[in-house]
Amino acid sequence: MKKQLLLILFILFSYSAYSTSWIKTAIYQNNIWYPWEISSNVKMSGYYEQFSVHYAFDDSSHFYFRVTINNFSIPDKKTRKARLKSNEWYEYTGYIEYWIDDEHMDFLSCFGTSWRVLPSAAVPWNKVDGRPSIIKKSPATIKIAPYEKYPVTYNLWFEGIGFAFFIYQEGY
Repeated sequence: MKKQLLLILFILFSYSAYSTSWIKTAIYQNNIWYPWEISSNVKMSGYYEQFSVHYAFDDSSHFYFRVTINNFSIPDKKTRKARLKSNEWYEYTGYIEYWIDDEHMDFLSCFGTSWRVLPSAAVPWNKVDGRPSIIKKSPATIKIAPYEKYPVTYNLWFEGIGFAFFIYQEGY
């Protein structure tokens, strides 16, 4: 009975840790932050340490890009409170993965500075020209804004650009 209860708790905990959320996005390029944009067809799914951004009406395996954060953990309440008070961002290393092809070789050529052009032309399930696509894996610095309970604002720095997103609830 104990084993069954532990198994049920483990399954419930696993499901509660996974999330799918709407996001606002912004790109930093040439010392300029472009305005926040809401894309009604893009969501973020996954866990705090690994998540993907994908078409809202498709599963997360068809991702536009995927982020992995090394050594992520939710700090204790005291640390979170102190960081909120001092506005000190958390900083991690990790990487970002996205689809490229022979015409779209970096993040900006795939996505541009506006998420209104999604999906990327390089994702294999969106291609009409038959050119092969591969996943590019770029090292990244991931900064997370101070938070009370859970991370909401992420800044990803890679390939000479910044990419920010803010997790929000529908109707926010």
